Amino acid sequence: MARTKSQRSKTGSGRARTPRRPPPATRTRPRAASGDTSTGMLAGAGSAMGKVLQKSSEVVKEAGTGLLNTARQAVVSTVTGEHDAVSVLKAQHREVEALFQRVLSSDDPRARKALLGEIAGALAMHTKIEEEIFYPAVRSLGTEALEKLIDEAFEEHHVVDLVLAELPRVSPRDDRFVAKMTVLSEVVEHHVKEEESDMFKRAQALGVKRLTELGEQLAKAAVRYQRGARKSA
Repeated sequence: MARTKSQRSKTGSGRARTPRRPPPATRTRPRAASGDTSTGMLAGAGSAMGKVLQKSSEVVKEAGTGLLNTARQAVVSTVTGEHDAVSVLKAQHREVEALFQRVLSSDDPRARKALLGEIAGALAMHTKIEEEIFYPAVRSLGTEALEKLIDEAFEEHHVVDLVLAELPRVSPRDDRFVAKMTVLSEVVEHHVKEEESDMFKRAQALGVKRLTELGEQLAKAAVRYQRGARKSA
């Protein structure tokens, strides 16, 4: 008997037809940035990072050597813009101020004792060359105001010497050490303020050439004093 069309479609070849699967969807990958864009981004990031690292390096360097630089930095003179007498003496003032900050902030007896020695040496050198070189030159201007300032400066140096003579007798562990060191720092601070706000300004009348000559003399005298101190130590 002939099979009907529906029977043939049911039996077929004896097995059901497997429906065809649709082809997998094609995934679109994001396009890579062009070479120029990548290079530009990397270059920009590198430049920014370089600036950050450079700035960090400068901050670290400044923090590590801040006190040392303060101790040796010469303040630019208002007259010459060079290392004249005023700038040399101001630089020494900054050195002593930095030493006072260190000793007054230290709780270590050994550090206090060592810093006391540095302060005593720096003040002894400063007062000596100031009294022997700078004050006579300023006094030569012959004004009454300068005569008074210089006489007061000598007396203030004398007070500094008296306090310095007492400090080695006090233990760095004692509270009196801090008290005496504080008094000494205040005396020096007052002295420095008077010199820089008044005497140094009046000293400009000496002129550029003379102040420059005095600056050279002060610098050389300081070196000689330090060499002599090292030999006698």
